Amino acid sequence: MVSNPKVDGTVRRLYLQHLISTTPKNRLRALLLPLATPDVRKRVQIDINYLLDHPDEIVPYFTSRDADEVLILLGSMLNSEGAQVDMRRITPAQQKQLQSAVNSGELSKWVANKYRNGRVDPDTQLKAAKPAQMPPAPPLRPDQMQNFLPPFPKLASGRGSVKVSSPPQTLDQMLAMVRHFNPNSGVKQPKVFGRLDGFKPMTIPIVFHLLGYQDKAGTYLPPYNWWAESAAKHMVDEINKFYRGTGFQFTLQQVRWDPRKFAYLNRGDLLAWQNCGKDCWEGLSSRYNVQGGPINIWVAGSFEGAFKCTPVAILCQLGANGLTTVNPGASEDWKPGFEYLPTQLVYINYDRFSPDALNRPGAWEGGAVVAAHEIGHYFGLLHTFEGGCSAPDDAVTDTPPNLDPDSGWQPNWLVELTQWCKDFRTGKNPNPNKLLKFKSCPNLDGNSNDKVVDNVFNMMSYLDDVCRMGFTDNQVARLQWAALTFRPGMQKKYARS
Repeated sequence: MVSNPKVDGTVRRLYLQHLISTTPKNRLRALLLPLATPDVRKRVQIDINYLLDHPDEIVPYFTSRDADEVLILLGSMLNSEGAQVDMRRITPAQQKQLQSAVNSGELSKWVANKYRNGRVDPDTQLKAAKPAQMPPAPPLRPDQMQNFLPPFPKLASGRGSVKVSSPPQTLDQMLAMVRHFNPNSGVKQPKVFGRLDGFKPMTIPIVFHLLGYQDKAGTYLPPYNWWAESAAKHMVDEINKFYRGTGFQFTLQQVRWDPRKFAYLNRGDLLAWQNCGKDCWEGLSSRYNVQGGPINIWVAGSFEGAFKCTPVAILCQLGANGLTTVNPGASEDWKPGFEYLPTQLVYINYDRFSPDALNRPGAWEGGAVVAAHEIGHYFGLLHTFEGGCSAPDDAVTDTPPNLDPDSGWQPNWLVELTQWCKDFRTGKNPNPNKLLKFKSCPNLDGNSNDKVVDNVFNMMSYLDDVCRMGFTDNQVARLQWAALTFRPGMQKKYARS
C-alpha cells in the first residue's frame, strides 16, 4: 500500500491511521522507538508517551511536518507483520525528516498550537489560571529562632557499623570513594556504607512540580508536555546512583506538569515564572495543600536558552541552580513533626531538569548532581566549606576543612580540577599527584606532607558537576542520624523490608 506511488496521499494516510488504531500499544511503541535516530538521541531525550497516548494524532503530526518519508517508513513497519525493519537502510531523505520531525520542541509547539487555535477544545482553566496570592509567612516563636542544628550526638559514636568520627580523608581515600566512576578502574559498584543502630534503609518517593507560564499568544511554556515523565525518571535514576550504598534510595511518585489538572503550576507570565522563589514555592505548597512526606521538588526559572532570565527578573538573575528550604544549620527546620510540612521542599531550576540542557549524560548529569546535593541538605548535611578554615566547618570530621572554590581558591584551580575529573571519568587515568596542589587550608592537618587536600570529589561542595561524585563515611552517618532523629515518620513509612 504505502510503497505504491499511485495511491492518493489522503487515502494512504487514512489507511495508515487505520493501521495505527488497530495496532497494540506495546507493538506501536516498539515501532516508534527506532524513529529516534542516533543523531537525534544525542541531542534530545525522546519521549513518545504523548503519541502513544494519542495515537489518532500520529499521522496528523507527521503530516503537519511534511514528513511523508516518516509516514512511509512507519507504514512499512506496520505492514511488516512483525518482521524487523533494518533501520540501517533508512534513506537520507528519511533521516533528514526524522531529525526535523522527531524532536521534543517541534512536537511541543505543534500540540500547543492545536490548543491555541481551538482544533482541540482547550480546558478553560489553562488560560484562566493566574498566579495565586501568597499567604503571609507565619511568625516564628521564640523557641524556633535559635540558629543552630543540635550537635551530632556523642552517644552515637561507636554505635552501629557506620563510622561517625574519623580523621580527615586523605587523597587516596577520596580516590577509593569514587573509583567506580572511572570506566577503566575495574570497579563497578560503589562503596556500601554501614548503618547507625536503629536506622533502616529507605526508599523515599519524589514528587516533581513543574511550574510554567503563558506567553502573549496564550501558549503554555516551557514545553513539558511530552518529555516530563521521562526526564523525571531519568533524574531519579541518576540521584539513586549517587546515593547507592548510603541507605537512601528514591522512587518517582508523580510528575505534575499539566496546569489543566494542577492550576497552581501556571505562574501567569514569564517574569512571574522566572521570579518564583522561596516565598512562592512555600506559599503554593501551603495554599494548595501539597502533601509533605514525599520529597517535593519544584522546578522554575532558567539561566539559558529561550526561557533565560530577562534583565528585569531580579530574583531570577540572583537565583541558584538549586536549593532547599530546609536549613541544615537552623533548629526551626528540625522540630518533631516538621518532617511532613509541605514547606520543606527542594528546588532546581529548569535548566537542571530539562533533557535538552543539563539533565543528561553529556552534561555529567548536572541535574541529578544538584538535586542530590540539595537532598543532602534536606537530610542535614552542610557544605564542605562551611566555616572556611575554622571549626566547626560542616560538623563532620572526615571532610577536610577548605574554602569555597568560587571565592577562596587560587586562579585556574577550578579549571584544572574540572579537566582532571573529565579525564578521570572518561577512563584516561590522570595522575593523582596533580590533585595534591588543591589545598586551600594548608596548615590545619599539622603535617604538610600528609595527603590531605580539599574535598575534590564531594557532593556537598561547590565544584563543577563532573567532580561531584559521592559522600564520606561521616556524612553518611549524619544523613542516617538526621533521618532517625528528625524524620522518624519517614523512617517508619519508607523503610525497606
